[in-house]
Order: sequence, then C-alpha cells, then structure tokens
Amino acid sequence: MGIKSYDVILIGSGSGKTAIQWVLEEEPDKEVAVVEKDELGGICLNRGCRPSKQLLYPADLVRSIEEAHEVGIDGAVRGKDFRAVMDRTRENQDRAREKMKETFFARDNVDYYQGTGKFRGPHTLEVNGETISGDNFFLCTGSKPLIPPIEGIESVPYLTSRDVFDLQELPPSIVIVGGGYIGAELGHFFSAMGAEVTIIGRNCQFIPDEDPEISAAVQREMSNYLELELGLEVTKVEQLAGGKVALTAEEGLGEARGYRASEILIATGRAPNNDLLEPEKALVEMDERGWIEVDDELRTSQGHIWAMGDCIGRYLFKHVAEYEAEIVGENATNGSNKKVDYSSVPHALFTRPEAAAVGMSAEEAATEFGEDGVLVGFARFTDTVKGQAIEASKGMVKIILTDEGEILGAGIVGPEASILIQEIVIAMENNLGIKALASSIYAHPALSKVVKKASENRIPLGEYR
Repeated sequence: MGIKSYDVILIGSGSGKTAIQWVLEEEPDKEVAVVEKDELGGICLNRGCRPSKQLLYPADLVRSIEEAHEVGIDGAVRGKDFRAVMDRTRENQDRAREKMKETFFARDNVDYYQGTGKFRGPHTLEVNGETISGDNFFLCTGSKPLIPPIEGIESVPYLTSRDVFDLQELPPSIVIVGGGYIGAELGHFFSAMGAEVTIIGRNCQFIPDEDPEISAAVQREMSNYLELELGLEVTKVEQLAGGKVALTAEEGLGEARGYRASEILIATGRAPNNDLLEPEKALVEMDERGWIEVDDELRTSQGHIWAMGDCIGRYLFKHVAEYEAEIVGENATNGSNKKVDYSSVPHALFTRPEAAAVGMSAEEAATEFGEDGVLVGFARFTDTVKGQAIEASKGMVKIILTDEGEILGAGIVGPEASILIQEIVIAMENNLGIKALASSIYAHPALSKVVKKASENRIPLGEYR
C-alpha cells in the first residue's frame, strides 16, 4: 500500500481548524488530514478557556450572592456541589467534541489521525507507524505547562492545567505556584468553592504582565478571599504524612517560608512542545526557546509549512490563534501575502474583579512618545449611574492616547471589563481616535458610559495620579 497524499495536513485540532475551513470554502474538494495527539479540540476546549470559564461562572455567582448585602439583599449560599460543577464542565466539553465530529470531521475529504505526528521529511509525516505526505502543512500544536526546577517536584503529586479539570473532590487547601493569569483565575474558582487558597508568585507584582494600577486593583480585591504571597521563589516541595504537601519559598534575601496544603497547582506559564514534531527533519527552524519561527505572513522557514497559535510563542491566547489561523488560511489559499498585526490584541482576566486590556500601557507609551506626548483618559465606574447601582466602587477605565488623540491602549478593571474593552479595540483597529468614542451616543444608563466618560476626561500623563 502506498503513502496516502493530502493537499493539506493540519497538526493540532484546535484553532488551526479555522485555517482548514478557509481552504475548504475556496476549494471544497481538497484532501485534508488532521493529526491530534490529545483530545479532539485542542487546548482551549479541553484544558484552557472553555473549561475554566465553565468553572468561573459558578464562582462569580457565589461572590455575587455573598456581596448582595451591599444592595440590601440578605443572601446566603446554602451549599456548593463541587462534583456537579466539575461534571457540568466535562459534559460541556463532551458536547463540543461531538459537535466537531458531526460537522467538520463528517466531511468525506477530511481524515482524522489520533496520534503524535513526527516529520520524516519536508513533505512526509509519520503517525502511529503510518507515513502520510502533504503538499502543505499547518502547524497548530499548542503548548504545555511549564514546570519550574523545584527540588522534589518529581516525587510529589501536583496539578497543572492539564489535569486540574479532572478533579472529582474539592481539595480542602491548595497552594498555587504562579501569580499570572492561570493562577489568578483558578485561585478565584477554588476559593469560591470553599478551599483555602494561597497563591505564591515569584514577581513582586501580581499578574506581572498587566498595567501596575490594574494589577494592584485586582490584588486588593482578591486578597479579601485568598492569600497572596508575592516576591517569593518556591525552591522545595516534599510529601508529608497524611497526604499533605509542604512547600518552601524564599525571598530575595534568602529568608525561607513554609506552606502546607492538600494539593499543589503549578501555574508558572507555558512551554513549547514542538520537539515532538521532530521539526528539524522537515528543516523547520526554531528559536532558542523551542518556539517555531515564522515570518509576518506566518510561514516557517519552509514555504509550504505554516504555523499559528501557541506553538510560535507570540501571544498565547485562543483569539490570537484564531486570528492567525484566518491569516494562514487566506494566505495559503489565495496567496494574499497578508501580514499579522498585533497592535490591537485584547486580553481579559476572568477573576473577581474582572480585568481587560489592549495595546500599550502608560509606561510603554511614555517610552515611545515621551511623557509630554501622552494623555490618560480616566473614569471610575461610579462616575456612571449603572456603576453606582451595582456598587462597582473599585472599577475604573484607563485609555492611553497621544496628545493628538490616537488611542494607543487601554486597561479596565471591574464588572464586564472583557466586554467593555471591545469598543476600544474596534476604535483602535479602525484608527478612529478618541473623538469617536467621546462623540458616540451611548445608551443611558448602561455601564458602557464609563468608556465615554474616560474618553472625555483626558489628563496629561505627568499629572495623572
């Protein structure tokens, strides 16, 4: 039996599916293979955005009920069924995978290979001992949890984002190693469910990639329901009698602190897993960290091999992977030579409070344009009727702009931050400028008016406090 040949081979069944859909819309008869080493649907569906947000909604409900007294409602949470919450999440994932099978993979010209694909040449791939060939390859292989070199970590059971969604019982206590996005969101969830949660971050700033002011606002609120230990490096872990685990963390001056918990969750970031592909056999170049190198059109060093999503190590967000997949699909199908533009990539943190941001921070803008050339549009949620009604006293909007009105970025913390950021993203994408936000008619008294208030209240960066 000869080697089966395909027009396109996609490695990874997550966001890269969007690129394949581009191909099939233009040329429906193309022969396509999809190779997946893990569960169908990729990281987002199985170990990322989708399951985590299924968990965070119940956590938000718990916090809302607990805070209801602020508006005169005497509410109480009578019980929390952890297993039911987890089962609901897993059932949702199962339905999503089945839908993919019934739609995308029901096509006669799309073959699915369950296994780890390994290049055997620029046009050949081996999967489970079978060799297939492709005219073009789309690489969307994701990433894996980064495990830091902690003494004893190999002999102690620990959780990561790969297996935390498989838990059947709520751990009484949990230490989360890592003060970034994953640690913050899962800390919010486990705390709301009733676990005693401690987050240990090596950086002195909580969520270090955020604007410091936004980060500080989130830290103040989250400190009300979990312990935040920052500026500490976890150096040692060990198993104790009775199933608990001990951790040792050190400050910069070497002072050691001890912690104990029923579970450890490692949430220290993501790492590439591209070595599994054996990309060197396809002459695909990698950078020094192991991410796949691509140009601005998302081509690798081989013109017929494209890459997108986490595996290129740029922006490890689902929405960026989908954006990149659209560009790959369009370029590979139509020869459009479209380049990626990351200037208005938003992101959101689904904690309590919620936070979101896009573009430059004030510090980045000052570095590029000078402090005298930067303004800050600022408003508090309570500057609006809706913000007052929902007691959003800690919420705020910051819009970073040039003195000529060009929007450079924004940060929001407070209820629905992930939704409110979008109109700023659209304004940036279309080069509309701050006047477009300030002159728009907003529904009154919708919470979105806080964006209008911020667009009107512009403060020189040097005077902003």
